[in-house]
Amino acid sequence: MHLLFPRGQTAFGLIFGSVLCATALALPEAASPLPLSHRAQSSPVPADATNLLTNAALSARLSALVGAHAAVAETFTIGNSRSGISIEGVKLSDGLDTLGKPAILVVGNIEASRVFSATIALSVAERVAASFQADNADHLLSRATLFVIPRLNVDGASARFTVPLFDDGATGHGVDNDRDGLMGEDGPADVNGDGQITWMRVPDPEGTWLPDPFDHRAQVERDASHGERGTWKVLREGFDSDGDDRVAEDAPNDGLVSRNFPAGFEEHTAAAGFFAGEEPEVRAMMDFVLAHPELALVVTFDGTDNLNSGPQTTDDPSGGRGRFSGPRTLPDGKVLESDANLLKEFGRRASAIRKESTKADAYPNGSFQRWIYEHRGLLTLDFTAWQMPTEAAKSAQEESEPVEDKSSGSISTPSEDPDVAAWNGEVAAPLDPPSEAEESAEEKPDTWREASEDAGRLKWLDASDEGARFVAWQDFDHPQLGAVQIGGWAPFALTEPPSAERQVIADAAAEFVLGLAPSLAQIEIASFTATKLSKRLWKIEAAIENNSLLPLMTKAGARARTIRPARLELVLPAKSSIIAGEAKQQIRELDGAGGRSEFIWLVDIANPEHLGLNITTDHAGTASQACTLEEK
Repeated sequence: MHLLFPRGQTAFGLIFGSVLCATALALPEAASPLPLSHRAQSSPVPADATNLLTNAALSARLSALVGAHAAVAETFTIGNSRSGISIEGVKLSDGLDTLGKPAILVVGNIEASRVFSATIALSVAERVAASFQADNADHLLSRATLFVIPRLNVDGASARFTVPLFDDGATGHGVDNDRDGLMGEDGPADVNGDGQITWMRVPDPEGTWLPDPFDHRAQVERDASHGERGTWKVLREGFDSDGDDRVAEDAPNDGLVSRNFPAGFEEHTAAAGFFAGEEPEVRAMMDFVLAHPELALVVTFDGTDNLNSGPQTTDDPSGGRGRFSGPRTLPDGKVLESDANLLKEFGRRASAIRKESTKADAYPNGSFQRWIYEHRGLLTLDFTAWQMPTEAAKSAQEESEPVEDKSSGSISTPSEDPDVAAWNGEVAAPLDPPSEAEESAEEKPDTWREASEDAGRLKWLDASDEGARFVAWQDFDHPQLGAVQIGGWAPFALTEPPSAERQVIADAAAEFVLGLAPSLAQIEIASFTATKLSKRLWKIEAAIENNSLLPLMTKAGARARTIRPARLELVLPAKSSIIAGEAKQQIRELDGAGGRSEFIWLVDIANPEHLGLNITTDHAGTASQACTLEEK
């Protein structure tokens, strides 16, 4: 994969289809030139006309939501960020918070650059609250509680509304990256004073980057095996403020909220922080999850995806059947096979609101999503809100053009099923070879390379009305480096969607969340009967079922042992006793889609119709039933 940015600065794939609206990336007013540190120079600027929400605007909309729907909505705070900003959320409920009622958690804007994902999460909450009707037993809030935390990374989001504009996302403690005894003295800076921190092409005989032959605005790393020699180094825009011949290598902040969770925590890595849970936002989020055992499912709108891309999988230790046995495998960033099958089904159900595109990492090291799955055993449904496409969008005419069927040498159109045509006795016309004009319409460079992803993005950019997302490379006389070029992708350009797609994304997200209730595990008593064996001896049988998609406990939950099993209790009247069996038992595993667990007791009782059976859970409802006599 060829990259425009060094240091692995790639974009995650688009998962949540055509979803999220963006900005024309209108930039704040230019800052003063030659700042020593972008952090020191930052100052508040008004929000642009994009529906990106500042922390204050987000808080105001949450308050407005509660004001308009006080019967079902209430705000809460899980903690404060490092800078003291409150991390707010909203709880949506029908007011009947009964024992075992499941809850869904929706979280947005965990990665600092995913500012618009907070708007998506908030839009979901607004739509759910507005659509609730108390007499609708099928509504999400009639069957589950919804917790929405639109923005976890409140400090990181603030950078979207300060100048100079910069999207590195770091808000945690910094480290002495260049080991010179100083910290944060040589960070990225707005060298040319255009109000944003982009990139610099620095001519250097030791450089490893050269122009992409498909589009010279992009660049690729040299491949010495093909005799290539680099043209320049690509550096963050900045100065050598400490005189060590290195540019912008020691920023004031290094720690990332999105990499500070315990699962897969990368020790001795500046971006991960000094220790897991060091960031206040991370501790607050973990405390909230631990305080709510009723959580049954988590949905995130952020930079990770496990539905479109499909996560890496590993075999269930028990082969997918029964309880875990034998050696217990340690979490390794992969999803257990049974849980992966559930994700595949959710992905299928979400296909109407997703658009296939570049792949995204499902469970990055230190991410919230990985922690929730591996340490808490909860399934997460993760959508990448939007990512710039790596190819130009097809026109309506191109979408309807015939598609070659290589197996038969025939062609078919999207609106015509070849099998149907064959049944009608029709024969598809052979595919005509391209004309010379068509072949020369788009000349390709004579190279062994494939076009880089950034060349594809630029192709999409040229076909759209989003030119401000890329800053044309301009010659600049750097006071220390001499002649350089400054430009490249504008901050947030790759992650904020065009404004025309915004409502589509928010509506699709709300529809998806509203439709999740039937998938939540729900424990039911399928039968509870008594069969007479003698005058007072009865065989009591019970069958417990779960007819929802989700199991009572995921395989990761069984491995982590963090989810409480269901509790079953046989309630006996006075002057009766259990001859065989246990009055109280646990149900640790109950698969979805018809999962069933059966129990048998021998009871000394005069009338078994006085027997009762109670099932309680933290997150899959409760059930009670009186015993009935088995008809012979």
